[in-house]
Amino acid sequence: MATLPTRRDMDLLADRPTVTIDELVDEAALLRRFDRKYVVPSDAVVALLERLPADIAVLRIDDVDTFGYDTLYFDTPDLRSYHDAARNRPVRWKVRVRTYLDSGDVWCEVKVRDRRGETIKHRRARHAADGGSASDPARPRLVVAGRRPPGTVLHPEERAFVVDVAPALPVGTLAPVLRTRYRRITLLDRATRSRITLDDGLRCEDAAGGVARFAGTAIVETKSPAGPSAIDRTLWRLGHRPRRFSKYATGMAALHPELPANRWHQTLVRTHPLLEGRQP
Repeated sequence: MATLPTRRDMDLLADRPTVTIDELVDEAALLRRFDRKYVVPSDAVVALLERLPADIAVLRIDDVDTFGYDTLYFDTPDLRSYHDAARNRPVRWKVRVRTYLDSGDVWCEVKVRDRRGETIKHRRARHAADGGSASDPARPRLVVAGRRPPGTVLHPEERAFVVDVAPALPVGTLAPVLRTRYRRITLLDRATRSRITLDDGLRCEDAAGGVARFAGTAIVETKSPAGPSAIDRTLWRLGHRPRRFSKYATGMAALHPELPANRWHQTLVRTHPLLEGRQP
């Protein structure tokens, strides 16, 4: 399976300017932003990196530039977040707990998309006093979609945070329904204050133990305060166009064909996710 390039494999990232995590947050936190997503073959990332402007910087921490992510997505028993996205509701939301596997940092995040198409992300760090991480083996199991959960892995402080930033969300009914894992490279376009992420090796797991692997597929996401970035323009020159893609929604659609999925049908056809453990 093709994977994202790393410094050990090739020199496409080694000679680029670097950015620290603190600099990335200072220059392009982008909690309010416009997102564009591209679904490309993993080996197309090499062509992209070869053609990027020389001043595009790569996030590097302790000589590492490819990082692991583990994310738990929450939804209501009737999958309101999923269905709002499937119906292209102008205002929609996601609630997730994300673990940065290399550092162990854990964040509770709420993403709200407004009527203008702008994405607003709210974040709260999970502190030691809150409890275990999202990857803690002792965590409650994922809950089968459609069943009322006996509890959730959102801690009381996190539930209060969700209510504070998005009072309309039904926080009392939220339960974990999908877990994703992948590896990520993060780039910074300082000229436009845009952040670019390159994700590969996406694996989605639902409550019933079903797994969808998006082998050989990379997800490129550009996150900018306004117009297209240099990476958007490079992708366009290479023949790639933005596509509808949500790790949560596309993973759920792949694992649950009974769900409405017209918005992600073409993406599923293009990526051919490998399914494991799903009951017929």
